[in-house]
Amino acid sequence: MGGLNLVGVHFRDLISSPYHSNGFIDNKTIHGGLVQYFNECYASFDALDREINLRMLVSSLQGMYEGKYLEHKIAGLLIAYEYFLTKYLVKLGHRIEEVKNLSIQDKLSRLNSHMRFIPSRLLGDTLRQDVRNALFHTGEIPLIPFEQKLEIYNEYFDLLIQIILRSLGYTGKYISPANYKVKDLL
Repeated sequence: MGGLNLVGVHFRDLISSPYHSNGFIDNKTIHGGLVQYFNECYASFDALDREINLRMLVSSLQGMYEGKYLEHKIAGLLIAYEYFLTKYLVKLGHRIEEVKNLSIQDKLSRLNSHMRFIPSRLLGDTLRQDVRNALFHTGEIPLIPFEQKLEIYNEYFDLLIQIILRSLGYTGKYISPANYKVKDLL
C-alpha cells in the first residue's frame, strides 16, 4: 500500500512590479480556476519538476516577473526560455547535443512542432535577432523605445506562460500578463 503524501499550498501576494497587478489563474475572475488547475495539473507538475526542476524555473520566473527594470526582465525572460526549451525538448526525446546547437528561435520552432499552437509571428526571428542579440551581443536594447520593449516582453512572457500551462496539460482559462484579460489557452 502506498504512503500518504501531504501537500500544502501557500499563496502569497508579493507582487511589487509596476508592470502587472494580477496572477495568472485565480478563483476571483476565473470561476474554479485554481481548483481546475490543481485537479488537471498537479501530477504533471510533480513529474516535470522531477525531470526538469520546474520549481526552480517557476521561482526564477517569479523573480523576473517582479523585477523593477524592463531590461533585466527581458534578460530573465530569455534565460527562462533557454532553460525551459532546452530541458523540455530533451524530455520530449531530442538529443542534448542537437538541442544545444539550436538558436532560441529554432528551439521555439522545434517545440511548436510538438505543441502546434504558437502564432507564426512569434516564430519569426524577433526573439533571437531583435531581443537576444540586441541585449547580449550588440548592446542595442537601450536604444529600443520603451513601448516596443514592453510589447515584446509582454507578448513573449504571455507565450511562455501558455507553453508552461500546456506542458502541464492545463486546458482552462488564464489571465494574460500582456493585457490582464481572461483568455483561453490558444
